[in-house]
Amino acid sequence: MIRARRAAAALLVLLVSPATAQETESPAGPVVLAVAGPDQTQVLVLANGSELVGRIVEVGVEHVRFLSGSMELTVPIREIRAVRAAPAAPPAGSAAWFPTSNRTRLFFAPTARPLPRGSGYVADHLFFFPSVAYGITDRFTLGAGLSLFPGVALHEQLAFVTPKVGWQVGDRTHFAVGALFAAFPRDAEEDPNRAGIAYSVGTWGEPDASLTAGFGYGFTNDGLAERPMVVLGGERRVSRRIALVTENWMFPGLEGPLVSGGVRFLGERISVDLALARALGEEDAWLPLLSFVFAFGER
Repeated sequence: MIRARRAAAALLVLLVSPATAQETESPAGPVVLAVAGPDQTQVLVLANGSELVGRIVEVGVEHVRFLSGSMELTVPIREIRAVRAAPAAPPAGSAAWFPTSNRTRLFFAPTARPLPRGSGYVADHLFFFPSVAYGITDRFTLGAGLSLFPGVALHEQLAFVTPKVGWQVGDRTHFAVGALFAAFPRDAEEDPNRAGIAYSVGTWGEPDASLTAGFGYGFTNDGLAERPMVVLGGERRVSRRIALVTENWMFPGLEGPLVSGGVRFLGERISVDLALARALGEEDAWLPLLSFVFAFGER
């Protein structure tokens, strides 16, 4: 158990160690906008908390032209809060890093980042739990899903809804509150068939290197839990198409934490998570985790 705890701590240190980003904005001065060379990659931090990865190709009076992959965007200068070099920029001559397609979740737990308005994703966890999430506004994200167990009638499947409201409270800090509402098939009249979690969560860092921590209270038809559950996790992008992710929970009544760690394979619109999870202190074997996410809209 001691070795496992040390390994989890070492992974978290790796995940949140500073990336090679450098702010080009003075804390007391205006944003400095400059055209980047073809071998440079920049990150535009927008007023709504979203980020664009690419490079500035032209600076106008009220707008900049920004090249992100094969897409050229016109961005109002008044919407730009900061400009910095892309973290862990790839060597000259290699392909530029695209924005990560899965920045609002770890494996299952949410980060504090909301989806930008009009964007979203379709996901599938462990094959039997599809879901969808959408940015209603730049601060309000709404998700929903259900189980699809073979041979089980639709009205007997698990269904859930996941609203989240998030704010950017600093250049690299986000905070959010939300809930998971779930409805279970009722086995007996006296059994509660609704449950969920009300939570708050904070995320510190960039989408390519960040730490997420939060807590939540479970609830059922019978009321709210007396003690909270706690989550601590993080993500660190180590190459253009690979990131490391860990998600760890402490549940009331569980002797040791539930730990997980694995690899996220990144595409420009698709990401795949492959990880292992286990409750420390228990004799159970490591369990595999598998998720697929397809992002749509602006990122």
